[in-house]
Amino acid sequence: MKAPADQVLIVGAGIGGLAAAVALRRMGIEATIFEQAPVLEEVGAGVSLWPNATRALGEMGLLAAVVDGHQPMEEIVVRIVHGTVLLRLQGVGRWEAPAICVHRAHLQRVLKEHVPAHCLHLGRRVVHVEREEGGVSVRFEDGSSASGLLLIGCDGIHSVVRGLLHGSSPPRYRGYQIWRGVSPVHLEGAFLGRSTEWWGPGRRFGLLPGGQERLFWYATHSQSDGEEGSGSQLSILRKLFGDWPYPVMEIMEGSVGGRVIRTQATDRSVAWGRGRITLLGDAAHPTTPNLGQGACMTLEDALILARCLAKDGPAPESLRRYERIRGPRARWIVRQSRRIGGIAQLSHPFLTRPRNGLMRLLPRSVVSRVERGIYGYGHSEGP
Repeated sequence: MKAPADQVLIVGAGIGGLAAAVALRRMGIEATIFEQAPVLEEVGAGVSLWPNATRALGEMGLLAAVVDGHQPMEEIVVRIVHGTVLLRLQGVGRWEAPAICVHRAHLQRVLKEHVPAHCLHLGRRVVHVEREEGGVSVRFEDGSSASGLLLIGCDGIHSVVRGLLHGSSPPRYRGYQIWRGVSPVHLEGAFLGRSTEWWGPGRRFGLLPGGQERLFWYATHSQSDGEEGSGSQLSILRKLFGDWPYPVMEIMEGSVGGRVIRTQATDRSVAWGRGRITLLGDAAHPTTPNLGQGACMTLEDALILARCLAKDGPAPESLRRYERIRGPRARWIVRQSRRIGGIAQLSHPFLTRPRNGLMRLLPRSVVSRVERGIYGYGHSEGP
């Protein structure tokens, strides 16, 4: 199948691909998405949408639909495992755009509803990309092909488009595993309205309030790559967190359907495109989850890309402008998230004790500056 020559081609129908298509359509630019999966399944767990992300959703006209039924978060609290507060970020609730946590499937559903059905093609795995004079073409595993003026690789951390451009290399493991799940609210609202995280030696447990009486939780554990453990994921978590205070294990044990998702903490160096091809979201700058900015950065990318194409037209120069704008921020977020993960996952008492003391002594001015750098993006008074 050949796409019209005036079309932007998008590879990947995750959050990035759908958001890019929505943002481009609002700018009057048609885009077609090609997704390798035969169906778009509603998978995943909680996705943090901090003010920089909800601000972007507002500009796309989607904020009300995404926020519907979800309670905004007013603060972030970090504690040691036995309760002492290490850090309290209260500025997150002071922006004009809210901070919320939603199920990934909910965000994907809202985005998909704003993409015409004829613009989404499933079961199309990219095997070859060719840059042509005045355009670009892609060939799919089933033998079909498509051509357009530009190609946007939105196909995640294991991006085929990135591999075709820069060569294949695995993401870099950062030394800890991550578990995620969704549990019913049963704590009489004690953790609603705030993100709470507990730190222990080489382990963390976090809660984020979701809509429809749900809590999104996550847990981390430092371990070598390939160390899987035996038994179910919940049985592994019992061994790791069984001695932690209420309500840690109660929440994990209460996961809906007993479903727990396990992934590795990984990231990659920031990479962009060439010619009439660029990358977006995790294809360009996959990051560890310590700042909760994976989906947020993806939504920012989509909005900035659409603005650049609307201003300068569907040309390589527009893509390079987008990359110049996004490059410094992407590198900063990836680097900061990696550093915070390294600090938070410390396990030796000789290191955790001074870390905890220093965190309690952090000046408010330093904390505020970091908050502005992360959440203020796109704000009239932000960066």
